[in-house]
Amino acid sequence: IEAQVGALDKELPRVAEVYSMAAAVPQVLDGMYCHCDCSKHSGHYSLLDCFSSDHGAGCDICMSEAALAYQMTADGADLDAIRVAIDQTYGT
Repeated sequence: IEAQVGALDKELPRVAEVYSMAAAVPQVLDGMYCHCDCSKHSGHYSLLDCFSSDHGAGCDICMSEAALAYQMTADGADLDAIRVAIDQTYGT
């Protein structure tokens, strides 16, 4: 994830910011289902996979889910609470 951040820093500051957030909470993102359905079209296992490549940079759903997961983690929420919030917000 950190290698992705350096390449994005100057060109896309919001993307770099969210990639930095993702790098700070990999254990949380690895426990999250990504609602852009990348598990079906890109073979991803979890939201963490979206930020192990450039996929997350081009996907508003991935970006929003990761930012929410980071903020909730910073606020003291556990993985179950984060999952519920993301499923309620982005689930179909």
